[in-house]
Amino acid sequence: MANSTRILVITPRFPYPLYGGDLLRIYHICRYLSRYYDLSLLSICQTPEEQESQMNQGIFTEIRKIPLHTWRSYLQSIGGFLTGRSLQTAYYSSGSFRRTFRELYPDFDLVLVHLARLAQYVEELSDKPVLLELTDSLALNYYRAKDIEDNGLFSLRRAVYSLEAPRILRYEKSLLKQFNAISLVSETDKSFLASRGADVGGVQVIPNGVDTESLQYLGPGDESRIVFIGNMRTLQNQDACRYFISQILPEVRKRLGEVDFKIIGNESDRFVSHLNAEGSVSATGRVESIAPEVQGAFCAVAVMRFGAGMQNKVLEYMAYGIPVIANDIAMQGIGAEPDTHYLSGNSPEDVVEQIVSLYSAPARRKELARQARGFVEQNFRWEHYLHEYKQLVEELL
Repeated sequence: MANSTRILVITPRFPYPLYGGDLLRIYHICRYLSRYYDLSLLSICQTPEEQESQMNQGIFTEIRKIPLHTWRSYLQSIGGFLTGRSLQTAYYSSGSFRRTFRELYPDFDLVLVHLARLAQYVEELSDKPVLLELTDSLALNYYRAKDIEDNGLFSLRRAVYSLEAPRILRYEKSLLKQFNAISLVSETDKSFLASRGADVGGVQVIPNGVDTESLQYLGPGDESRIVFIGNMRTLQNQDACRYFISQILPEVRKRLGEVDFKIIGNESDRFVSHLNAEGSVSATGRVESIAPEVQGAFCAVAVMRFGAGMQNKVLEYMAYGIPVIANDIAMQGIGAEPDTHYLSGNSPEDVVEQIVSLYSAPARRKELARQARGFVEQNFRWEHYLHEYKQLVEELL
């Protein structure tokens, strides 16, 4: 039962429904903390869906939503570009949000800030403890993304990443110096920041978990289908799917015949339309339940060319018992053993070979699935890590 201690949570997106790793993390953090404290939420909302979405889980005593129009965010980003400010902070600047925050925060004992982009609202706050839920390092993500070789639209994005990477790194380093309670999901991100001269003394690594009760074990299927779970509004997931479709899937089909590739998760209509034109590639869009969509697949893939933090999709594959083929970026922070809990593939040729070998080995699929499920049950229960989070809160109060 919540006590009289009050925590104000501020988020750049409304944390429901759960269609991305960052939303999943802050949702579970707040769900757990609400058992012990009185939580209220102040959230930026940029879509009608966010404005209309409701949370009925009893997590928050009060919820305030502040609209921020996308066109305004783009204009602010242009201003940030011209002034040398991080585009992330410029994009999420809101006078209305700032005024509402200043009105609310004096009534709370602690402020929990979700992601670096909202730290701008508490940088001058000296009379309240602040816990910065950084989750991952955007700088690491951008430094990886800017080195991706590609043509067309992504070349423009690479230019943006090249510009933003040093700016967001400077900003993250300043936040680590300013705040003494910061959480990340992966040692990889912490080590990256340390290697770039950041003071990581106040950083605590608290990994993500898996809700093994709701993610029932399905086991691998026998259908000629490969699946990918992810929020397809993020560029790293879009790039991973396009890379798989162009560089890996053709050779898989040459070796195995017609194999379907199914993408499960939140997508734009344009992205879905483009993928549906690829033949045996389908995109579901957001679904109420992932389990029926992955059932029957003989394997899943997580071949990421850039990204940071921890890939929740890998933990979900393992929980469902769908054998996963992943590269090193996708597996960072998880600590699973290749050939025991997953199959490793760091080049298109490696991934193709792993898929082909798995396709013709049903016994191996089942053993990988069994070992992977046991691994997440033993190492990635939310309750364990969220207890650490509560301890972090207690130290601040």
